[in-house]
Amino acid sequence: MFRPGTGPAESEMSDKKMRIQTREARKQFDRKIEKIENEIELKEKEIKNLTAVLHDPAHSSNFELLHETMQKLDAVKKTNEELVGEWGKLQEKMEE
Repeated sequence: MFRPGTGPAESEMSDKKMRIQTREARKQFDRKIEKIENEIELKEKEIKNLTAVLHDPAHSSNFELLHETMQKLDAVKKTNEELVGEWGKLQEKMEE
């Protein structure tokens, strides 16, 4: 007796759907990695700019600016470290 949904055509459709889902999941994964890489790049530029402010002799006597800049720098470095850690985990997952 023939049962609908059990023939080869159904199996092919299921395989096709699986491949499409796998491809979409891979695209989302790649986009997430790219987003994190872009964020890391922005944070590294921000670190460079804040460090330049700290090393600028023109600001050497402006303790309030130096203090605020140092606090911002610490926060940006922390965020960058978290992003790099997340990026590393995603890279490991991608290699699996």
